Amino acid sequence: MKRLIIGLFLLLLLVAVPLSISRLKKRVEYQGSAASADTASLSFSPNSRSMAPNQEGTLTVMATIDTTGAVQSGGIQLVIDYDTSRIQIVDQDTGQDGIQIQTSNLYGLTITNQVDESLGRIFFMAGALDSGLQPKPVKTGGLVATIRFRTKSLTGRANFSFKFSGVGAIPCDAYRCAGAGCDQCDSDVFLYQSQNEDILGGVSNGYVDIAYPATSIPTATLTPTIAPPTNTPTPGPGLTGDLNGDGKVNITDLVLVGANFGGSNPAGDANKDGIVNIVDLVLVGANFGRTN
Repeated sequence: MKRLIIGLFLLLLLVAVPLSISRLKKRVEYQGSAASADTASLSFSPNSRSMAPNQEGTLTVMATIDTTGAVQSGGIQLVIDYDTSRIQIVDQDTGQDGIQIQTSNLYGLTITNQVDESLGRIFFMAGALDSGLQPKPVKTGGLVATIRFRTKSLTGRANFSFKFSGVGAIPCDAYRCAGAGCDQCDSDVFLYQSQNEDILGGVSNGYVDIAYPATSIPTATLTPTIAPPTNTPTPGPGLTGDLNGDGKVNITDLVLVGANFGGSNPAGDANKDGIVNIVDLVLVGANFGRTN
């Protein structure tokens, strides 16, 4: 218990004490300080992705601090706005009231971790203390937190944006940064043991494009329609003696034989032997009166 009290006291020295002075005065003092150079940045990883509606995914928040190690961070504050019409944050600590994002061990002590669904805003604050509540300055940055979310049915681009108004913008009281009051807050990276001077020089925002996947529609193949065959009966042998093809053997056929008798005109040749003679006359006579 004693170590916890000591740790919280150290954290207050790192983060909370300077907040009692007016925001404007602090901004002027820090902008005139040599240590307020742009030595830290915040970004999302990945900074863009494409997802389908009603799908779960993650974005990680990364902090980068002067890679030479000459600059160290004693605390961090994140204020992140997101699109509530397209995004729902998934709670990562069901044992706590409200909705929380997933923290890392980069900054050892989490002070505030809350999601305001009515505003579409995530607020996170942590101090650089180890598990024994001893100071543990962050030298080069790394993974700060992971935001797990679920896309809604509304398609389009959903932005994730750090609320950032520039280096030296000292935050409001972390314990009161909720609801409408959160408009006063800003994302910051605090310089270690330097009265919480803000060293955050830039941010890189992210977004998620939400769209239904294109369905594979096979290309239509034009298959010619083939009409079923017509059952046309194969004509059998014609009616013998029906020379004019009218389906009956009558006087007309006898006249044709008589008119061409002795010649070779097919019109009178009943047996098609190339000669019109008595045989043809007999054939017509034998079938006289028949019909087809």
